[in-house]
Amino acid sequence: MLWDRSYSAPDSVLQEARQLLQEARAAGSYHAEVNALELQGEAHFYLLDLDSCRHYYQQALGVAQRKEDLEEQAHIHTSLGSIHSEFGERDASLSEFRQALTIWESLQDTVQLCGLEVRIGGALDRFDLDDLSMQHFVHALRHCADCGDSLFYAHALNGIGVLHKKQRNYLKALAVMDSARVI
Repeated sequence: MLWDRSYSAPDSVLQEARQLLQEARAAGSYHAEVNALELQGEAHFYLLDLDSCRHYYQQALGVAQRKEDLEEQAHIHTSLGSIHSEFGERDASLSEFRQALTIWESLQDTVQLCGLEVRIGGALDRFDLDDLSMQHFVHALRHCADCGDSLFYAHALNGIGVLHKKQRNYLKALAVMDSARVI
């Protein structure tokens, strides 16, 4: 599968994704077009070419917006938020995450919200915005409890534990991280 190889062989994946994009456009396949654009963006990410990475994800976003596909738009905003986070671009990252959050909230999709809140909490932790990070992890716990997602619930607990550890509150950190391990 191409997505699995994007890390280890981004150059060859990029070539194959370009071919897939041509085929998708010729066939008029919306989902294949978006997938090929995102795949090119992912390959550029692993080539450490942020501008090209962003370009292809933005193109995919434009296609999703023309189709008024809110779910795909939210996924792309989430990807862009993660990409900006990895490259240390705090404001761009948070802007993209906020857009994804707004869409998932409007769709009332608690499954997506719990995963996104965990991702945002992790990004905020990397940017040393601990209080805001804690808020997002707590929001994730609420969403996960609503939809019964124990995996992201454990991730959120672990994130809270990491924040307590950063704040040298080791007893709370151990207690929360132990709870995450039990789940």
